[in-house]
Amino acid sequence: MHHKYHTEGLVVGNVPSSEANKFIFILTRDFGLLGAHAQGIRSSHSKLRFGLQDFSSLNLSLVHGKSGWKIVNAKPLDSWFEACKDNPSKLYVCAHTISFIRKFVKGEEKDEDLFDLVKEGLGFLSKEDLSYKEVGTFQCLMTFRILKQLGYIGDEKTLEYILKEKGWRHDVMNFVATHRTKMLSLINKALKESHL
Repeated sequence: MHHKYHTEGLVVGNVPSSEANKFIFILTRDFGLLGAHAQGIRSSHSKLRFGLQDFSSLNLSLVHGKSGWKIVNAKPLDSWFEACKDNPSKLYVCAHTISFIRKFVKGEEKDEDLFDLVKEGLGFLSKEDLSYKEVGTFQCLMTFRILKQLGYIGDEKTLEYILKEKGWRHDVMNFVATHRTKMLSLINKALKESHL
């Protein structure tokens, strides 16, 4: 009998693996980014069906066997898709963030700070009343913070405040708006040097 693991996760993508199954990509609090099989999820009576939607957070139970991770239970916590579906710019930033995670996070390595950063950031994006310009500022901050957490951006004296500040607040967003050009320059440099 396999040991059952429990963790919190953020669904960052999926691939159909047969007529009824899917392979789900999840950023987890305890195991980093992993891929897991969800059997029967595409059938109408599946218990997992509503807990494993893209752009959502969940509590999940997994087992690890010869064929890798398998999801045995999923309890939905929050859906950023539902919160952002009527706002195309917010939905775009959600999609950009999870594709960015898939591209830059490598392997199963625990990173609670990255997990919290993404979860709290997308929670802020989905709940706050932001203008189109503010959504763009948020995307800049989210991308910058992910790259910084993953080690692609070093310390920068002019951005010391934003490097130390962890929260998602309007005063933080205002700081980003006034330093956006510098931040975008560092982001583009990091992306170029990553060769990804």
